[in-house]
Parts: sequence; C-alpha cells; structure tokens
Amino acid sequence: MLSLSLQPTSLLTKVNSNPNVNGAIRTDSWNKVKNKFSGSGNWKNTGSMENQYYCHVDTAQRFKTPWNLEPHRPNVGYTQTVKKLCNP
Repeated sequence: MLSLSLQPTSLLTKVNSNPNVNGAIRTDSWNKVKNKFSGSGNWKNTGSMENQYYCHVDTAQRFKTPWNLEPHRPNVGYTQTVKKLCNP
C-alpha cells in the first residue's frame, strides 16, 4: 500500500483563533504539498488525498503524526472522510 507520509510543521499544528488565518494556512499548505508531489507517478486520486489532508489539518493536527495520505482510498467527500477519522 502506497502512502504519502507528511510530518506537519508547527504552523499547521498550533491552534489559531482567527478562522481566516487558519483557512489561508490550510489552503496554502495543501497547494504546496500538491505542487511538490503531484508529478509523481504514484500520485492518484487527488480529491481523496485532498480530503484526507484537510481532515488531518482540521481534526488530527498535533495528535496524529505522521499524516499519511493514501491514494487508494475512495473519494467519499470531506464529511465522510472526517467520519472515518481521515481514512475512508
């Protein structure tokens, strides 16, 4: 089973009271991951990997490391991904 294993930085794991800042950091960090790794032949199922990433940012934060994004997981949408603890 392939996975992209990410070690989150402190910027992603600290809680910020401003939702606009959190949203900007969340989006920017996903774009950086996607730009860095999407050229790999192992990169597949971008929608599912994006949902897994945002699930980790929003719910796992500093409680779960590393963050493993697994391209074989189905794209069930963000809500279902969260319900499945980031592993649909």
